[in-house]
Amino acid sequence: MAKKKRKTLQYVVGEGSAAFFDLNVDCQVVEIMVNGPGMGIAGLQLMTSLSFSDGYCSRALRQFGDELYVTSHCGHVGIEDVTSTILSPHQIPVLEFGVGSTGMYMNRVFFESKTGAKIGSLLRKHLSPNNRK
Repeated sequence: MAKKKRKTLQYVVGEGSAAFFDLNVDCQVVEIMVNGPGMGIAGLQLMTSLSFSDGYCSRALRQFGDELYVTSHCGHVGIEDVTSTILSPHQIPVLEFGVGSTGMYMNRVFFESKTGAKIGSLLRKHLSPNNRK
């Protein structure tokens, strides 16, 4: 039996480019191509227009992040697991993902659901005001 192909969406980010990507997508995998040099891109941050009253909090961000398997693929270094952390600049939590061992080479950072769910479904599950308890 043939393995079912997962739907993938690709984005590209380069040094010095501020870019916003929609993660509320109907795909199981989101690939972000990080075009080096890596010292210009420290990490990828999840941003939203939700407020605390909508349920936007560190716990919701962590739950979303915990449902993702994030890896960095670089031809020079190989495949690495990417870590995430919760930052709190000015008391507003931000979920930041690393980009792997970047250097002068392009990395491909993959965001995949651990359960096979669509990325947009996970985002709405944890960060939608209609789904917060």
